[in-house]
Amino acid sequence: MAVASGLVPLLRGNAARIEADRRIPDEVIGALEDAGLFRLMQPMRHGGLEETFETKLAVMRELGRGDGATAWVASLMSGAAWFAGMCGDELQDEIWDADPHARIAGVTAPSGAVVPADGGYRLTGRWGYCSGIWHAQWLFLGAGAPRGRDQPGLAVLPVAEVSIEDTWHVAGMRGTGSNTVVADDVFIPSHRFIPMSMLMSGRLAASSPRGAVYRVPFATAAPTDLVGPQLGLAAAAWELVRDGLDGKSITGTIYQRAVDATTTQVAMADAAQHIDLAETLAVGVVRAVDEAGATTTTPSPLERARLKMHTAEAIVHAREAVRILMTVQGSGSFAESNPLQRIWRDSEVASRHAVTNPAVAAEVYGRALLGIDEPITPMV
Repeated sequence: MAVASGLVPLLRGNAARIEADRRIPDEVIGALEDAGLFRLMQPMRHGGLEETFETKLAVMRELGRGDGATAWVASLMSGAAWFAGMCGDELQDEIWDADPHARIAGVTAPSGAVVPADGGYRLTGRWGYCSGIWHAQWLFLGAGAPRGRDQPGLAVLPVAEVSIEDTWHVAGMRGTGSNTVVADDVFIPSHRFIPMSMLMSGRLAASSPRGAVYRVPFATAAPTDLVGPQLGLAAAAWELVRDGLDGKSITGTIYQRAVDATTTQVAMADAAQHIDLAETLAVGVVRAVDEAGATTTTPSPLERARLKMHTAEAIVHAREAVRILMTVQGSGSFAESNPLQRIWRDSEVASRHAVTNPAVAAEVYGRALLGIDEPITPMV
C-alpha cells in the first residue's frame, strides 16, 4: 500500500499527458514495474507476489487516486497474470521463464474463431477494447468453440503474432489505449487454448500445487479487476472537491463560504455515503473471493449471483459519488483545466463495462433469489 500511495504524485503529474497521448508513458510503466504492481497476482514460482484479491483492490484504489487509466491498465494486467497462474505449468513457463516481467493483456469476448490444426488450432479474429495492449508481451483472446466442442475458450499468444489497430478514440479512459487486436491465421498450440468451462468452474488443472488465489471461479473473481480504479476515482474526486471548498462561495446566495450552506453539507454527506457503500460492497466481495480460495470451496450459485450484484453496485455507488461532487463544485468542474472533469469522464466510461452491467447483475441476482436456474450469462 505504501508503495502504491507513493506513486500517486507521479500519476497525477502525468495524468493529462496520459490522456492526451492515449497511452501510459514508459517512465510510468517502469515505475509500476519496479514497484512490482504488475506482478501482484503472478505466481511466486515465477517471481510474482501472489497477493490476495483484497490487497489488490486496495492497491488499485490507491493508483486510481492518481490516474484512473493507469489504475485500470495495472488492474487488468495483474488480473491477466492471475489468469495465467490458473493455467498449466507449460503455459506459465512459456510466458515467464525467459522474462519474469512479461506482461499480459487480453479480451475475453469470443470475437475470434479457431479451427483445428495439427497440434492445436489456428486463430483468426478482431478484438476491440484490449486495455494495456501497448505495454503487453502476451495476450489472451476469446474464441468461439472449436469444431467438435460446445465451449468457447481463451487462446494465449505472444503480442508479436498480432497486429494492433488504433481505434481507441473515446470520451474517457483514453489513457488505457484499449485498441483493437487483429489475428490472422495464427497457430495456437493445444496447451495454449483454455476452455472457458474450466475457467468458470475454478477447476482449471495445473501440474503443480497452486496457491489459494488461483482456486476461485474465474467469473466471480475477474470482475473485481474493474472496481479498484473506480474507488480511486471517487476518492480523488472527493479530495479535489473538499480541498476546493475552502474559500469557495455560492453565487447568487448569502453564502460567502460554501461549507456553511446546508446544501453543500448534505451533498458532501451523500457523496461520502456513496463512497462508503462502494468500498463496503467491494471489500465484502473480495473477502468472499479470498475465503473461497483459502478454503477451496466454490460459492453457491446464489452466492455468486449476490457477489456479482455487489460488484456492479460498488461501481454504481462510486460513479454516483463523482456525479454529486461535480455538482458541488459547480460549472467550474467542466473546465478543461480542471482535473475533476477528467475523473468524471473516466468514471462514466469505465462504469459501462459489459461485465459489470448493473441491470444484468440485478436480473442474475433476482433470478437466483427466485430459484430460476436458467442462466442469462456465463459470467456468474
